[in-house]
Amino acid sequence: MPPTATRSVAKNTFLLTVGLMLGRALALFVTKKMAPILGTEGMGVWFFANDVTVILLTVANFGLGVLLTREVTRKPDQGWSHLWAALRVRWLLGTVGYAGLIAYLRLAGASDLVTAAVLVTAAGLFLETTAMACDSVLQAHEKVQYQAIGQVASAVAYFGLAFWLLDAGHGLMGVIWANAASRAVRLAVMAPLMFWKTGPWRRARPEEQPPDLRWMLRLGLPMFLATTFGIISFKVDTVMLFNLAGEAATGIYGLGHRALDILLIAPNIFATAMFP
Repeated sequence: MPPTATRSVAKNTFLLTVGLMLGRALALFVTKKMAPILGTEGMGVWFFANDVTVILLTVANFGLGVLLTREVTRKPDQGWSHLWAALRVRWLLGTVGYAGLIAYLRLAGASDLVTAAVLVTAAGLFLETTAMACDSVLQAHEKVQYQAIGQVASAVAYFGLAFWLLDAGHGLMGVIWANAASRAVRLAVMAPLMFWKTGPWRRARPEEQPPDLRWMLRLGLPMFLATTFGIISFKVDTVMLFNLAGEAATGIYGLGHRALDILLIAPNIFATAMFP
């Protein structure tokens, strides 16, 4: 007997909640350990690097997450064509954004530590945009349990590596590298599961017209315009504060702001489960 819409939403919401909340809970323990070691200035650099990366990630995703899910749901036999087109758009925009970030850091006269922290964190956006494309495909096939497995593996890797590197005296950059490694773990776990549990995976037939970059850009532009600036306005405060008030003020602000980020998880999970 096929699952009802209510059961499907409940299952997806539960699985996504487990994966995301475990990640947030372990991240809170890492933050608690980081704060006294790094101090307010180190935490300020951490929050700045992460929020700059979120802005770049939002631009690179180009509003294609929900749209990729929709297109794969409509034409599951053309999943590879749509996935590959979305990845090319994201990698292209990510490369442009990363180059712009390097220029910004040089013009702003950022310190060596800030530059290294931001660039290593931002480099993870290529892994994350790819993993988020896998998320979209898994949601299209109602296989969010494998998305949750990737999230749990990433959270455990981040928790373990961050604690180990902090105890080893690597400070801020140790946590930065732990975060980057956790993104690689998520993709390494989830991508094989996606190819194994979904599909069919094949090239476009001669009579089919696979989506190209121009078509994918036209598809994503309305969603990009509708959602991107709201997310940027939510995250740009940290970037502005870092440049206006310095690292210590950003660290204090960021620690207080994390509670709001956690409160926003529940409605976002439900929206993803209800309207994948």
